[in-house]
Amino acid sequence: METTDQVDTILEAFDIVGISPSEFIIKLLNDPHYINHKTVINLRESGQYLAELLVVQSDVVQGRYVCEVQTLSAKESGYHFLVLITCVEQLEEFDIGVLGRGMALHAPFLWKLLDILLSARGKGHLSSGDLPNGGCDVDEDDEALWEELVDLDLEEIVDGLEGDMSKKKNRIIAHQNKLITIVSLMTANKQNAS
Repeated sequence: METTDQVDTILEAFDIVGISPSEFIIKLLNDPHYINHKTVINLRESGQYLAELLVVQSDVVQGRYVCEVQTLSAKESGYHFLVLITCVEQLEEFDIGVLGRGMALHAPFLWKLLDILLSARGKGHLSSGDLPNGGCDVDEDDEALWEELVDLDLEEIVDGLEGDMSKKKNRIIAHQNKLITIVSLMTANKQNAS
């Protein structure tokens, strides 16, 4: 029997029994009942190699995350936008389900990491399988928040932001004009003094 076939058979056995390989190894290494078993002795003797392998795997995974973040944040990805030039229609048409499906497709490692981190809340497990319907379980607080968000007048908010930006721009121009006036007066006084 070829090694790959043996590994496949063992992995199938894990699935049948309902235990993951990592759970199996942790149980073997921590249970005093197996302390003198030849498999445990072999694992302990191979500890340094296994630790080095995990570090290498960690570096590979980190590199994959970096690559996926760069892919998602590139302008060509379609996920990159500038708030200052975003229009109301773009905000109204935004669909988190579409974003999630795209992220699951273009950044599967990062998507899985976010899935694990978000599931740490203990409220269930969001997975890419939940996305085609565009949603997942929402508790009452989340539902109330979404109701408030739906009632928001995005055009009014954007107009308010534009007004604030316009005020800031006018203040900057006024300051620039003051500086130009002061510099002009200083230059004129200097020329008159000479």
